[in-house]
Amino acid sequence: MNENKYLLNKKCKFSISVEYICAFLVIVFCNCWYKALKPAPLYYFLIMSLIGIPYVLYKYRKIKISCTQILSLICFIYFLITSVLIHYKTDIGMASHSTVCFVFYFLSIFFMKYLTKDKVLNITKYLCIVSFLYISLETFIRIIFPKNAVGDCIELSMDSPYWAFKFNSFMFVDSNFVALVLLVMVFLSFYMYKYVTKDGFYKLMTIAFLILSILTVSRAAYIAIIISFAIFCGIDFCKKHLIISKRKKRITLKMLLFIFSSVISFFLFFYGMYLFLSDDSFMTKIQIIIDLWEYIQKVSLWNLLIGSGSNLGISIQYFGRFTHALIPSYIVWYGFVGTSLVMFLWFSIIRDTRFKSLIIMVPTLLIGIALTMSIIHVFYVALAIMTYFEKILPERESKERLIVKNN
Repeated sequence: MNENKYLLNKKCKFSISVEYICAFLVIVFCNCWYKALKPAPLYYFLIMSLIGIPYVLYKYRKIKISCTQILSLICFIYFLITSVLIHYKTDIGMASHSTVCFVFYFLSIFFMKYLTKDKVLNITKYLCIVSFLYISLETFIRIIFPKNAVGDCIELSMDSPYWAFKFNSFMFVDSNFVALVLLVMVFLSFYMYKYVTKDGFYKLMTIAFLILSILTVSRAAYIAIIISFAIFCGIDFCKKHLIISKRKKRITLKMLLFIFSSVISFFLFFYGMYLFLSDDSFMTKIQIIIDLWEYIQKVSLWNLLIGSGSNLGISIQYFGRFTHALIPSYIVWYGFVGTSLVMFLWFSIIRDTRFKSLIIMVPTLLIGIALTMSIIHVFYVALAIMTYFEKILPERESKERLIVKNN
């Protein structure tokens, strides 16, 4: 009854509500990382947004939580239990990043569910603006003041000045992580312009984030962007020239295109790394896969299922190096159980967004071949925004039409 009342009594003019403020705090500042401040600024905004939860629960009384939201909570609880209670050697900082990202997805959906389309569009615009300004400042400082050392202890060769522009980021130690954030923002802006609104703002933001991505000097990001745009253009071409009317055939076609594009993209990514990486970086990625197979063979069944703890020391113990790859890191840190839970969550989001989430997932997973992505909060925030426009909003509009018709 409260939900129907909400649907019928929406105000025409833009108004500020508790739900809007909380969603604004969670979403707009999700890229505000500062490595010298622990916890990072975005966590303070997250904590402030929690104050709005009792208000929303009291206001709407009966809160409907989707299966995907439940999955995100299960992932959060599992990661929390395995990181803090089971694995005593866990790096708390790294574990918190990997764990709290699921909270960002849950709360983004929780608050946006009761916002109008205009308010969510407004929040998304502010996310783009704040992210652009913040990362522009980071890029300016990193480029103007290059750094020839990592952690003031590992001197880098002056024969490769390329490295000097990567390790002076005030957001993260390595600008590859800045590239990851920008990659999500590029394709979120691309999605907003192509599927939600033809507002030229998002077209401008796509170009701006692409320029900033180039300035991160992340070769993995370059390859991921090129391959992703090539795949999406190919899929659009297929949709225009392959007209299939029956629903089952449409779903089959989407699945075939998804599988085909995934196989081709990962092949092209590795081939691109082989062509463009002149140092040992490419061979490191191959060696991680080999080391992962050896890890699976020698660890106990318990560690294989539950993981060995989210600690870089664990990676060094089993791999002899940091596991700069998403899936191997999840398998080592959280086991096959944790990795499977995350996979179920991703597939659930793909279903909720009617495959549109692949626009962000494909490039993010591509760059995930080269990065340990414990810092992917904006990834889940972007997926939450897509879920709103592809599932929550259409369902609400359908209910509105039904209520009006019945009245």
